[in-house]
Amino acid sequence: AVIVTLIPISKRFAAALQLFRAKHMAVADVRVRLCVEMLGGIRCMKYCGWERPYLARVFDRRREELHWALRESLVYASNMIVTVMAPTLAFAFMFTAFALSGSSSSAVTAARSFG
Repeated sequence: AVIVTLIPISKRFAAALQLFRAKHMAVADVRVRLCVEMLGGIRCMKYCGWERPYLARVFDRRREELHWALRESLVYASNMIVTVMAPTLAFAFMFTAFALSGSSSSAVTAARSFG
């Protein structure tokens, strides 16, 4: 039941990850396009002294790209935590249910658990 309950949570993480990755890639494409444009016209930029304004634009795009990359990484890490913890949570709930269910004849003992 625990693993079945975690399926919708994992599905939401996957949808959020897809959204953040799309935004991250869109911003990264803009930054790369700006860098290519800057390198293509490097002589003109140097001649006219436009290095700083172009670098400011590149760094602004990079800052925005890092914003989306961080969001993407946090969602991915959360998804991995849920995925890795699912079997442990399932075992813990099963063991707790077994320990709390029933009489003293079904009590959890070392011999019964490990024997």
